[in-house]
Amino acid sequence: MKRFTAAALAAATAMSLAVAPAQAAPKPNNELEGARQGVEAFKLLGIVGDKGLGAAPETEGAGQMMGGSIEAGSSAEETYRATQAGWILTWIAVSVAGLGLIGYGAKAAGVLPPQLAGQLPF
Repeated sequence: MKRFTAAALAAATAMSLAVAPAQAAPKPNNELEGARQGVEAFKLLGIVGDKGLGAAPETEGAGQMMGGSIEAGSSAEETYRATQAGWILTWIAVSVAGLGLIGYGAKAAGVLPPQLAGQLPF
């Protein structure tokens, strides 16, 4: 039951991250910061062009999150690394939740051998 609860919690967390809209950072209050953000945005476009999106999905929300990181003061490289780390963890949580639900469903349906079903914690 603990694994099912953990899987359900991980799935709910992953879904809330996927569904929640990105929050835009406040606009810069001076021209120097605006110029820095513009330079970092172009650098980020170059990094994404060279390395690709990696673990991040190709969605408007993911792009807004990366843009928000730059607006919050991160460099292009920091933004790219943080985006990759966050999405990698999200996809791991989604896959663990999916595997837990598959195992639970297989046990409930009685399709697992008794030796294996007895070893599962749920």
